[in-house]
Amino acid sequence: MKEKKKKKTKFKSRKIIFLGEPVTPKTISWILRVFKKWIKTERQAANILFFLAGLAIIISLYLFFGNYIKNQLSTPSVSPEGLMQKELLR
Repeated sequence: MKEKKKKKTKFKSRKIIFLGEPVTPKTISWILRVFKKWIKTERQAANILFFLAGLAIIISLYLFFGNYIKNQLSTPSVSPEGLMQKELLR
């Protein structure tokens, strides 16, 4: 039996062809350099950045709206009869 020769094709990503070799972002490489004992891969560094971004969003939302919500909850509700008495006192 004859063996068919398989044509080997090499597929290249468009990103590599047009933009050159992929480069690690500077923030991720900085995290890898500074925290090399705890963070071993680029994926772990990216996850840390996503976590920090989410934490910053949560803290900023709390700072913007936390006071507003606290004031809304602590404001005593006034019944319609109480409003009418206030108007009569004026």
